[in-house]
Amino acid sequence: MEKLKNIEFERIIIVMTLIFLFIGLSWILIADNNLVGFILLGLGLVGVGFLFFFHLEQVKKFLKEFQWDVFTQKISYILIILGILVVVNLIASKRFFRTDLTSEGRFTLSDHTINLLKEIKKSEKKIKMIFFRSEVSMISTVEDLLKEYKARSSQIELEIVDPDRKPQMAKEYNVRSIGLPYGGQRLFGSVIILCNGLKEEVDVLKFDYRQVGGRVQPQLLLKENIEKDISSAILRVTKSKKKIYFSSGHGEVDLEDDEKTGWSTTKIKIADENYIIDKVYLPSLGKVPSDCDVLIIGAPQKNYSPREFEILDKYLDEGGHLLILLEPFVKADFNPLLNKWGIRTSNKFVVDPKSSYWFQPIIPLITEYSFHKITEKLKFATFFPTVTPVEILDKKPQGVDIQPIARTSDESWVESESRPKELKFNPGSDKKGPITIMVALEKKLDNNKDIRLVVIGDSDFASNYSISSYGNLDFLLNAINWVAGKEELIGIRSKTPQIREIMLTQQKINFILYTCVFILPALVIFAGVFIWWRRR
Repeated sequence: MEKLKNIEFERIIIVMTLIFLFIGLSWILIADNNLVGFILLGLGLVGVGFLFFFHLEQVKKFLKEFQWDVFTQKISYILIILGILVVVNLIASKRFFRTDLTSEGRFTLSDHTINLLKEIKKSEKKIKMIFFRSEVSMISTVEDLLKEYKARSSQIELEIVDPDRKPQMAKEYNVRSIGLPYGGQRLFGSVIILCNGLKEEVDVLKFDYRQVGGRVQPQLLLKENIEKDISSAILRVTKSKKKIYFSSGHGEVDLEDDEKTGWSTTKIKIADENYIIDKVYLPSLGKVPSDCDVLIIGAPQKNYSPREFEILDKYLDEGGHLLILLEPFVKADFNPLLNKWGIRTSNKFVVDPKSSYWFQPIIPLITEYSFHKITEKLKFATFFPTVTPVEILDKKPQGVDIQPIARTSDESWVESESRPKELKFNPGSDKKGPITIMVALEKKLDNNKDIRLVVIGDSDFASNYSISSYGNLDFLLNAINWVAGKEELIGIRSKTPQIREIMLTQQKINFILYTCVFILPALVIFAGVFIWWRRR
């Protein structure tokens, strides 16, 4: 009996010695903390010494009687499986494929970001991302998002840093923690983006007030649309800014107005596309500024003078990029400029009872678009409150390509009366749909420049109230990027994740508590006792 115990003890020592040696060597080769690896390796070497000096004959006997053929066979199986995994990972590193099963694609980069990363890859610019984060589960989703950026582009280098462990590095990049008011927990959550000597910082945390247990308390939360902020920061460090001028002096859209009809929110979203925004009053300069990449005329209420039309016409002839937003019911008439380019507008409005926003016929809802760079990736509907028709003339200049972009349904019409008593189609005076409400014009010039002009029969779709609804933001930014010649940035922007909360009454909470803590464990115990009793 004593001999059997010794044999078992020796076998345990041999097996544990081999395990310590294997894990210790693996730890030293793979892990960052070599101390643990050296400790395990040391224990393995102690085991080797113990067996060599005190149980050498037993070890020889064990190795002689060991079933080496079975052992070799099992090791072969393990090596084959590891080889398959290595090959699969090599293929996966070359062929990128992932599946996102969330309803809003929370873990999938938007088309806009993917296009941006493709453009960066062509330019061969190297980007370094440093994510300073605290070790809390709330921030782990941001790390997953950054890893998606890295997986999509070999130009991106990602480093995850815990500032509590590396405070000197956080101090070097001037990264600070964010905490709740009146003291309390402070967390780190900042992404530093570096490229070409430029630096951008994106904070991923904010604090907000939430109702907890009947009391309103401050809480640290993640920002809603972190992907948009990160992509905008990448744009700023990798590309030079282009400049947009908004024409002023005729009652155009107000970029500083934060009311529903204003454009303050829209201005911020345009600036996020790496644009510098300024205003210009054409009569005071006598020309379009030389550093203008896009000129936007946003729904003027008063007419432009003949001299201003001459300035705009000359700007287009020289390869200008112009976006015109119009409105019905106003006196501003742009036909003196647009007729030359094969486009005609009016101050009438479009009615569409078949496809409208919340059953309001004067707000057409566009769900299908003509094929064009602006709309080829647009997956969402857009709506246009009180839109005027934009017509393509049969006669147009040579070499000009004009495409209708958005049209209303076949049951729509152009209402001839400005204030009709009843929204009803009149065959004698109203024009039957489909009605074009947006066109895009392009002409190549001999000096490697091109003329780009977009005319949209509405501006309210881009107001503070409407810009974030449906596909309105993508529609506007795609149009601006196309006019500016930044086609690589045309795409679908990331959406704010939906917040799904389960509201439980006290009765439901008690039901879950009693079911999970008492009833289900009691059933398991009862089943075990019953089976034991039957088998007894």
